Amino acid sequence: MTSDQVDPAAWDQAVHHGIFLVLNVAVGGNLPAAHGSSPTPATEPGHPMKVASVTVSTRN
Repeated sequence: MTSDQVDPAAWDQAVHHGIFLVLNVAVGGNLPAAHGSSPTPATEPGHPMKVASVTVSTRN
């Protein structure tokens, strides 16, 4: 999504507040081989990640 796809006021509210959601999809160390899996010739990079739901909470 880019700013030209959204109403300017909505874009400002979404990105100009200093709080951002980061979805970390990094895999390192022994993963995924540690779980008996690894990329195969059928593995294709470049597919989008689809997120169905996100929950944000605070810890008191």
